[in-house]
Amino acid sequence: MTHRQARATEIDLTARTVVLGSGAPLLAYDTLVYALGSRTAFHGVPGAVVTGLR
Repeated sequence: MTHRQARATEIDLTARTVVLGSGAPLLAYDTLVYALGSRTAFHGVPGAVVTGLR
């Protein structure tokens, strides 16, 4: 498995390839993990930080 952190500009599900915006060569894959990441917004709700995800 190879980890790459880059901006994908195109994903071709039929050809199983990914184009990266950095000008890197076309990437082929068997299994693609598309992990977006996130941050929790608690919006000032009392106790949310204690019981919520950090």
